[in-house]
Amino acid sequence: MGFWRSSSGAELTLAYTGRPESLMIQVCLSAKGAQPNLLYTATWISDSQFVYVDSEGSKITAQVHPSGSRITVRGANVWSAEWMRKN
Repeated sequence: MGFWRSSSGAELTLAYTGRPESLMIQVCLSAKGAQPNLLYTATWISDSQFVYVDSEGSKITAQVHPSGSRITVRGANVWSAEWMRKN
């Protein structure tokens, strides 16, 4: 959980939803907040993987690396990004 920066430039917040099987993902596409935030609810499929559906209806799979400071996300059409924890 916490604050993350995507390799695509987006700022992300990951937070608990109050249910152990899910988490909330808030994405801010613009550093100045000019664009609206996107909200997603992801579901854990293992201790280190979760999935969610993006705004275009594509399934996104995320793998949390053992260090806990990096997440690799993969989607349709070989799209991928890295999320790095912000300190």
